[in-house]
Amino acid sequence: MHSRTKISLLLVAVLLLAATSALASQCVNCHTDVEKLKAIAKTIIKPVGSAETAGKG
Repeated sequence: MHSRTKISLLLVAVLLLAATSALASQCVNCHTDVEKLKAIAKTIIKPVGSAETAGKG
């Protein structure tokens, strides 16, 4: 490979790594936001027990 090609590939790899790191950081921020998680938890439908599992047993 030519020197320019190697440098270009290295530059592209560094840019992709930087972009991936930034996106991963945003994912962590969103998935660990307590207020967002509480809001989402309120929208989850809780399963209703069937007649077979109702009562003491």
